[in-house]
Amino acid sequence: GVVPGRHPGVGRLGDRAPTILDLAGLAPTARADGESFAPALRGEPLEPRIAYAESTYLFAPPDEPGQYVPPWDGPTLRYEPALDAFALDPRYHDPVLRAKIRMARADGWKLVRVPLAGGCSADRLYDMAADPRQERDVAVEHPDVVRRLAWFLDRVGP
Repeated sequence: GVVPGRHPGVGRLGDRAPTILDLAGLAPTARADGESFAPALRGEPLEPRIAYAESTYLFAPPDEPGQYVPPWDGPTLRYEPALDAFALDPRYHDPVLRAKIRMARADGWKLVRVPLAGGCSADRLYDMAADPRQERDVAVEHPDVVRRLAWFLDRVGP
């Protein structure tokens, strides 16, 4: 049975399908990106996991002095009739990749990497239990956590 309540672990979007299959007693698909969090629903411990997220300037305007902003000189999206969808104009592909704001979250910590002008970035660390609104950067006080989550970010993105 499922135990009602909240779990302090990280649940990722990709974990939904494996969880549903697990609860239904079915084997996960070979293409599944996530892991089942059904054990947590049964009151069992979960293996530690890291969640990853990213956005671009298209969705997150700059909120930090010096933050990198791609050089827009026209519409960034264009309608592609063959796809019946909007697609990023190829001229902006590389600048948008450089403008990604990326995040890794694990064990109650959240590291946010903000791209800055000049090709460097700033890492901000938040203690999500003590500071759920992410108002106090505690990176200086916890360099070991920054190193661990930054190592992960260095391996999953540009």
